[in-house]
Amino acid sequence: ASMRFCSSLLLVAVCALCAFLSLALPPPRPSNSPSSRVTYKAAVHQLSSVGSFEHTPKQNLDDTLSLFEAAAVNASLHGVEVMVFPEALLWNYGLQNRTTMLQYAAEVPPLAFNSSLCSSPLARTASDTLRRLSCLAERARAIVAANVVQYVECTASDTYLGVECPNDGFYLFNSEVVFENDGVLAALYRKRHLFSTSDILQQPKETEVVSFWSKAIRVQFGIFVCFDIEFEEPAVELWQKGVRDFLFSSSWENGPPLTDALNYQQGFSRLFLSNLIASNVGTTGYSSGSGIYHAGSVLNSVFDPTSFDGHTTLIADVPLLHSDIISARVGEEEEKGERGKEGEEVEEGEETGKKKGGSHIESGRESAGVTSSGQLPCTFSGVFAGITGACLPLLDHRHVAVAHKRVQCDVQVNIKQEGSTTPFLKEGKGVLYAFAFDGVLSFPGTPQGLPLSLCGVVMCTQNQEGGGGEGEGVVCLPNFDVSSDVTGIDITAKLPSSALVFPMVMLKGGQMLKEAADIIFTPPAGGRLPLHTGSTTREWGLSSSVPSPVVSALLYGIDQV
Repeated sequence: ASMRFCSSLLLVAVCALCAFLSLALPPPRPSNSPSSRVTYKAAVHQLSSVGSFEHTPKQNLDDTLSLFEAAAVNASLHGVEVMVFPEALLWNYGLQNRTTMLQYAAEVPPLAFNSSLCSSPLARTASDTLRRLSCLAERARAIVAANVVQYVECTASDTYLGVECPNDGFYLFNSEVVFENDGVLAALYRKRHLFSTSDILQQPKETEVVSFWSKAIRVQFGIFVCFDIEFEEPAVELWQKGVRDFLFSSSWENGPPLTDALNYQQGFSRLFLSNLIASNVGTTGYSSGSGIYHAGSVLNSVFDPTSFDGHTTLIADVPLLHSDIISARVGEEEEKGERGKEGEEVEEGEETGKKKGGSHIESGRESAGVTSSGQLPCTFSGVFAGITGACLPLLDHRHVAVAHKRVQCDVQVNIKQEGSTTPFLKEGKGVLYAFAFDGVLSFPGTPQGLPLSLCGVVMCTQNQEGGGGEGEGVVCLPNFDVSSDVTGIDITAKLPSSALVFPMVMLKGGQMLKEAADIIFTPPAGGRLPLHTGSTTREWGLSSSVPSPVVSALLYGIDQV
């Protein structure tokens, strides 16, 4: 994933870092929490780069590992049992070329080695990076997940994970290593979906579905890395195998108003009814965002673009997700809304929508107070630059239908706006729009495009070239800090049946609705996972009656074609 690199010179010592690492603890659990619920204590470390292009690779690795060790010591004082570090911090300065990256890479021993790389005499040949990570886990008495670049030597005739041997004779994989609390290497996962690094690293063509059973806390953990969260491989297969706890390292650059790191993290936890332990880098206030989630509820999270602390540790007690908890949550979803009718095939470009009760709204007509005429082209800047969807301003109408290709989107909102009958900001800086998009978003250095199918509302600020007047297009500028006072929102979307659909609500400042019950997410009757047979589209629902400063609320689909 893309990230900015700090170029300042910083010498790191464990004793010094302990003094300034900030430890953000969640509020105490309510006294009425079920005493019988079993938990484990998890930590995520959101850390900034402490390396420099002026330093040698060894010095950068030493400084970064010292940072990791300081964070681990700090967390271990609070009884943390599992901790996750961000993606890329151990190798980001190697992205100049493959020769440089080779100096940051590590050979990973086979899992069958089954001995601590810290204390076993047989581990003397292990790389210094893996040895220190093993020692970190052993001394902290905690499971440790960290991101490294794995070196694998090869010959011209070799094929590994579906990839032919590169001309320079070695593979370099973005890899997640996990150590048990006794220092033993418990799991190795090679990132399946690279983001902006494919000119340096190899992207596997075969997906590894990696999980491990922790003997220490008796939990089965699944593993994936950053951009993997956008795809059904490997998460769906892990979930189908019964995995409900996930360790997630990332180096994520936010892209408001459509999405940010916390939105993806909470959306994943809600969609998969899972525990997600998610660590992100802390490069800047905008390129940050880490959290710990339980079936869509936020146990602890950090994101503040206005007051940035590059080194933060979050800790939370994570309840185990027993089958009865998941069954109860699914039952709640079914009770709160029946949106189970499978969609019919939609002609590309058809401007149609859905009103309450599932009645069809014909293109360009109004029915039962629903406006579907006059939709405008919407374009975005920032991470989503180049995509053009369709939108309608929520001005005189608070219930609109908008469509783009296969996506049909019905939006109804209630907005409290003092002194005004329109949902403009008081400062006049933005307008709330219903929005639909169906298309592919591409990124440099990224082998796979992102087929997106989106439906919802976004708060847009506009530049001078897109005034948003009648007949004009809308240019939506990314901003966390514009919002409208929404007292209720209800979204119904027809999206491709093969889409992985995340429910996302982002508030002013990039914050979230904390409790799972604050959002009613209604998957189709066919289930919450992508379907690759049957009808072309399916219907999803997202609603909330919690008054909140909404920046965006989306059914965010990634078509798994």
